[in-house]
Amino acid sequence: MEKKKKLFLQFLEDDRVLGNVSKALLATGIKRTTAYRWRKEDKEFSKEWDSRIEVADKFFVSLAEYKLRELVLKGNVRAIIYALKNQSPEQWNVKPFCQNCQRQATA
Repeated sequence: MEKKKKLFLQFLEDDRVLGNVSKALLATGIKRTTAYRWRKEDKEFSKEWDSRIEVADKFFVSLAEYKLRELVLKGNVRAIIYALKNQSPEQWNVKPFCQNCQRQATA
């Protein structure tokens, strides 16, 4: 695999980019059309791209969960309420947030 392709893939996982293709392109100086042409023409590159995005997404979720826990431990009331409503909705008699993050009516 070419050096520029490898560099782009490395940036996709970078914790400053976290799977953001635009930021990875900007950091590497690669044009969007070039990256998507590589993706279309090179199956190995495309598979690796998807894999890096998946890893970045998992890291992002872990980071968000960690930050939420930090806020809860610091006594942030909003974080505590959010965590309780979403971790144990049956206990708190509240419907969880829907998949697209819009609040549903409470029971």
